[in-house]
Amino acid sequence: MFRSKNDYVMATPSAITRRLRKKKLVNLIGIGLLGGAVVFVANQWRPSRHTDPATSAEIASANLTAQEPSTEVEQPRLQIDKAFLRGALSGHIKEGEFPAQLVYEQQNLYINYTLDEGLQSWATERLKRYNPDYGVFVAIDPDTGKVLAMASSRRDKQQSAALALNATYPAASTFKVITAAAAIEEGIATPSTMYAFNGKSTSLYKSQVFKVKQNKWTRRMSFKTAFAKSVNPIFGRLGAKELGDKKLIEYAERFGFNAQFISDFEFDNGSIKIEPGNQWEAAESASGYTRRNTLSPMHGAALAASIINGGKLIPPSIVESVTNAENRVLYTSDDTTMINVLSEDTARSMQKLMRATITEGTGRRSFRKFTSKKYPGVVTGGKSGHLSGKTPKGSYDWFIGYGERNSKKIAYAMLCINKEKWYVKSSVFAREALEHYFKKDTTKVTNQASLTNQAGTS
Repeated sequence: MFRSKNDYVMATPSAITRRLRKKKLVNLIGIGLLGGAVVFVANQWRPSRHTDPATSAEIASANLTAQEPSTEVEQPRLQIDKAFLRGALSGHIKEGEFPAQLVYEQQNLYINYTLDEGLQSWATERLKRYNPDYGVFVAIDPDTGKVLAMASSRRDKQQSAALALNATYPAASTFKVITAAAAIEEGIATPSTMYAFNGKSTSLYKSQVFKVKQNKWTRRMSFKTAFAKSVNPIFGRLGAKELGDKKLIEYAERFGFNAQFISDFEFDNGSIKIEPGNQWEAAESASGYTRRNTLSPMHGAALAASIINGGKLIPPSIVESVTNAENRVLYTSDDTTMINVLSEDTARSMQKLMRATITEGTGRRSFRKFTSKKYPGVVTGGKSGHLSGKTPKGSYDWFIGYGERNSKKIAYAMLCINKEKWYVKSSVFAREALEHYFKKDTTKVTNQASLTNQAGTS
């Protein structure tokens, strides 16, 4: 049975045993083939990993993840808002450029601006004609805050677009708009309230503010006339004795001073600084007889707009809409944010004061050619401001105001800075701008390429 082979003992099976082993081997091979077939079929119809029955959407999703990546790259969805536009456009606008197209993450974005092509071109050419040392004109729609024009120039031909955006300029007597609005809103004064003062209307001395004498040289006038003629002693007394530093700052900040507008482009707001409890600084600020109150032309236009639109402060905006290559609208400026800073009654009283500037005050001579016969139905008002400044150095000549005929409105700020010679008064330029705007209808910009550098590269 067993045969010895060296150190191993090997069993020699019988013939029957060999047949049985051969049969078992065949059976094992058959079972193995059957098991392989089952595994193959199972791999072809692999069930979902979900324990619950899969929906058609889940199956489709699973199939998509199992497929090879598509060769078509899906474009990312952009979140176009004011913050995005501010970051993308502010650098261009400061250089006087209005790019019609931007490329972001391999997508073409097409920018439509709020600028009025006719007014923008007119203001640019007019500034070139007068060629002041520094000149800037800003106009906005008072009801929406949309920028209609932003033109500027420098006599030395250097880049000037940023002139409209900076707030290094003394606000001068334009700040009397804040003081007057605060006095009326607080019930301290009305347009017809009478005030007395001594000395020159353009000067500001402590004796004029704190020691008012009643003698034969004392002059008396209504609050409306005092505003129109920009009488410093009356406004200085309002600030020092009746409003005080806290109220002045409160109302200035209502109108956006010491703050930053949330807009689709960057520009500086005005600022005000008064030492707490310092009556004299309050007098200087209330009358605008100080360099501590500053204002940018863009903010000045928004300030004038708040008077003609019923007391609402609206941040200026310069982008009308943004579309992509498929002409799908990604952004519009329709969501205008506004803050009520004055009651409607106060706003109407302020309109009376600003109209008086045109009819009997500091703007009377410049606007005497702006007659109702030539421009029927147009109502206009404004406020002038004059003071020397240092950034840049020169004599600052402001005129901010508004014009209205039916539903057509405009608010604006004009600033000329003269070193030695006067080339044009801001009030004259403002009148001519109103004449152009109300003389004929102007068209909105459709092709932005024509606007590049019109903001001030002359």
